[in-house]
Amino acid sequence: MKIVEYDNVDPLSVLDLNLLCFRFALTPEMAIRIRRLDKRAFPFLAIYAVDNGRVMGQTGVFRLPVMTVEGPEDVGGIWAMCTHPAYSRQGIGSLLIAEAHARMQAAGLRFAALGTSRHWVAHPFYQRHGYQDIAYFATALTPREVVAGQSNNLYATQATLAALPEADALFRRVAAGKTGFARRHDNFLPDMVEIGGDVQLEELRLLYHGRDLVGYAAVQNTPALFKVNDILLLDEVDIVTALAALLTESDARYLQITTNNHSPYMARLQQAGFRATMASLDVIMLRSLVTDIDVETMTTLFSLGTHRFMASWMDVT
Repeated sequence: MKIVEYDNVDPLSVLDLNLLCFRFALTPEMAIRIRRLDKRAFPFLAIYAVDNGRVMGQTGVFRLPVMTVEGPEDVGGIWAMCTHPAYSRQGIGSLLIAEAHARMQAAGLRFAALGTSRHWVAHPFYQRHGYQDIAYFATALTPREVVAGQSNNLYATQATLAALPEADALFRRVAAGKTGFARRHDNFLPDMVEIGGDVQLEELRLLYHGRDLVGYAAVQNTPALFKVNDILLLDEVDIVTALAALLTESDARYLQITTNNHSPYMARLQQAGFRATMASLDVIMLRSLVTDIDVETMTTLFSLGTHRFMASWMDVT
């Protein structure tokens, strides 16, 4: 068995592996778009365990822009890590993650981060390899009548490509003074939409007060449930008022919002009558790649456990 880079494997085998493990269509065309547009990607994109031409496992490697109390920094990012179901429990994942960490260290990165779910077998695997939970994604659920009819001076519109640079500028404004995933590369949202992965233009909404952009959200609207999967607002904008503006497009009986568990939104939602779960199954994990940084130092550097720490599924792999 050997470890090779994306350009040295059969792209159809890569597509098959990702469909089997994630239902994710990592086609050659998407790989080209990621390399061209996603500034987080390493030049090699991903590494693979291969034996006699068989692709047995994959680990994608990113370098993620973050902010610490010391200033801007990049950290490693693990994404789309998987082992082909026919070759599980053979140590393939351990070989791949060790190689990914070695490449991150060679690039001068001090940390590695990832997002996963605590009900997946991957979670204890990552714990065995030094990762620890640093933040959870919290959820809040309510019947629509708790929100609908709120006095509202905001309105929501479908996002357009032309408006996304303004949304990127809003992110930088809100993220000022925050830590964690409070940095993004220029043209982040337009690039993510063009790549065609998890960030879909038709799911993005812009929130306005008059002519002023004051927030954006990623939503999914079904007859039963209106889901707000991500939301970013200026500090002075009330989260309940913003949700009321978003809900005007939907007749769904229930509303659910997801945010990171350090978000100040959660206290306001609970006050308004939402049923909150502060630690869902989705989790952000972090590990040090250097010997002189311990858990206490990481906690201080990233302001973990405070409202300063910022995270979104758009930024965490």
